[in-house]
Amino acid sequence: VQERAAHRFMLDILESPDEFANHAKSYAASVILSITYGKTTQTRYSDDDVMAVNSCLERLGRSLSPGKYLVDKFPGRRYLPFDIQNWRSDGTRWHQEELALFSKQLNGVREDIKSGKGVDCFARYIIEHQVEYQLSNDEAAYLAGSMFGAGVSIGSLTWFHFSVET
Repeated sequence: VQERAAHRFMLDILESPDEFANHAKSYAASVILSITYGKTTQTRYSDDDVMAVNSCLERLGRSLSPGKYLVDKFPGRRYLPFDIQNWRSDGTRWHQEELALFSKQLNGVREDIKSGKGVDCFARYIIEHQVEYQLSNDEAAYLAGSMFGAGVSIGSLTWFHFSVET
């Protein structure tokens, strides 16, 4: 997995060295999608699913900033009706978007397994052990999606840091 992605990474650098940071991000995305969901095609950092995960991570980071919502300053606001709590409606909407994205990815692996095309990957392991670990479909989707999100963001940062230090 890494060797194939590293080969593409090196070719990308040779073709356009000024785009090193984007190549590093694409490398990280490609490796983590292969490990998490068994994706064998080349992945670019600009792919829709990768961009959607990055959007989720950026939103999470912004929403966790102290003082982002008035409820941080006035905790009693959490008892107001749901409709006027923008932080709850934002969170609910974001959760639905994330769950749809992660479920789509996990269901793709399920379909690959049913059709006999499934490869070994983290999502396949989750699916095969879902009953044993008593995971709901949503929990299984989020478990795989969390690895996907963490891998894409940390992997690209690691490559960038490595390149700056050397």
